[in-house]
Amino acid sequence: MFDDDRGLTTVVSSGIRHLEDGSAFGEEFVCTLRSSEAVYAGLLVAAVCEVVVFLGKGLEFGDTLELPGRARDGSEISGVLASTHPCFAAEINYCLRPGATEVAAGDVDLQLVTLIPVTGDEMAYVAENGGAALVDLFVERRVDVLDLGRASSV
Repeated sequence: MFDDDRGLTTVVSSGIRHLEDGSAFGEEFVCTLRSSEAVYAGLLVAAVCEVVVFLGKGLEFGDTLELPGRARDGSEISGVLASTHPCFAAEINYCLRPGATEVAAGDVDLQLVTLIPVTGDEMAYVAENGGAALVDLFVERRVDVLDLGRASSV
């Protein structure tokens, strides 16, 4: 768990990258939320890891995963979107092997998949329009994706 001076906490899984799940790269899951909701970031990461291990299948950018119930009482959040990290440069999403210069099979040691909390309506939007379209909508509407108490953006 990593806290920063902006009041955010990031939780990262450890060990999922060793799962033989058919993903192009070994992956770990990351969730960043307001520090006041840090425990939920950990619970989201743990829940996704449990589902991925159970299914034996990793997540790709743009995938959604419905959770069993709401992220917390009073929240519309009921799933996650696998995405690049909304707070950091794109380079943070991949750890390349020494000497590698681009993201390609065999050149990536680790892919970090960020779990963005989403509502049921947002998951339906992704099913129709794709994950990138939802991220574009988040940007356009200035949605605070780090807040579990937020309303749906669609």
